Amino acid sequence: MTIDNKLKSSRGECPDCGSECWQDDPEGSGAFCESCGFKPAEQSKVEQSKVEQSKVEQSKVDRVREYMAQTTGSQDIHEHFFGVYPRLFYTDGLDFVAETCGAYWLIDAVASHQPALKREEFQVWRLSKPAADGEPWLLTAFDDVPGRLLIRQEIEYSDFPVNLTPFEFWVENNTAMLKEER
Repeated sequence: MTIDNKLKSSRGECPDCGSECWQDDPEGSGAFCESCGFKPAEQSKVEQSKVEQSKVEQSKVDRVREYMAQTTGSQDIHEHFFGVYPRLFYTDGLDFVAETCGAYWLIDAVASHQPALKREEFQVWRLSKPAADGEPWLLTAFDDVPGRLLIRQEIEYSDFPVNLTPFEFWVENNTAMLKEER
């Protein structure tokens, strides 16, 4: 059988674009679509990457939840050096979440709002995932009176673990902490 005959005999519908150009690659590297260039091997690599990302995210979620279940306070207080007054301090727990989830930007965001909130002794902060893909994440702050919004900031992109949202923590007397650490 010639290569030309082999290609003609394996024509079919592409699973990606649906065109009638699906065939085996004559060089033996697998099937491909002449129209859109789709290759199942590439799709499986993308799917495999998504599975790996999901495992990494779940590992982060598990580690943070385990930490939160075991913590009762903080041994150390860390100082945030943002160059604003009042300074923001944060506990071991919030440092653990920031380190584990790559979310030091969250502490930066909270610190950046402290000058406007210097009279608020107690703040409830919440990071919420977007309602739909492509929408921004939402970082909000409330005081201890339910429903009184202090800050609302849209975050265009975050790789914060979705399974930890809404993620809520507190700032009390310029110290950010997990609820479990109070």
